Amino acid sequence: HGGSLTHSSVPDTAPGDSPNTDGITAPGDSPNTDGIKLGFSSNIHISNTVIGTGDNCIAILSRNTNMDISNVKCGPRHGIIVGSLGKNKDENDVTELTIQDLKLKNIYGTSKNKVAVNLQCSKSSPCKNVVLIDINIEHNGVDDGPSTAVCENVDGSAHVQ
Repeated sequence: HGGSLTHSSVPDTAPGDSPNTDGITAPGDSPNTDGIKLGFSSNIHISNTVIGTGDNCIAILSRNTNMDISNVKCGPRHGIIVGSLGKNKDENDVTELTIQDLKLKNIYGTSKNKVAVNLQCSKSSPCKNVVLIDINIEHNGVDDGPSTAVCENVDGSAHVQ
């Protein structure tokens, strides 16, 4: 059984290597502390873990293949992001990515952005079997009205339990 990682990195691993950990943590207010940042990687399996950091839970950057991410609990900050802000000219787009069997459950809090949940999947590879359960994010920004969700090219459902 693995331990927990705090402000650590996993060096290059050989095929078949499998770092085993109970979770990854960093203070919630620590800036730019991604839990896992993946680029130029293949045959990645992340499952049954808790990632609590001050930035992205999992950041999927360019040139990744054959990834399986399941049963990962993220918080207190951002969840799983795909792509980057494009600050570096040499970054490639993230392509040929399939997101399926995604469940977002019991997410609550506040958002300064009116769009509190933003799932934008591609037309060529839409997100499949996405379920939103008990999402309660209060809008506290300058624009009037409640928070909203945007789901583009997503096959799934949303409900309250």
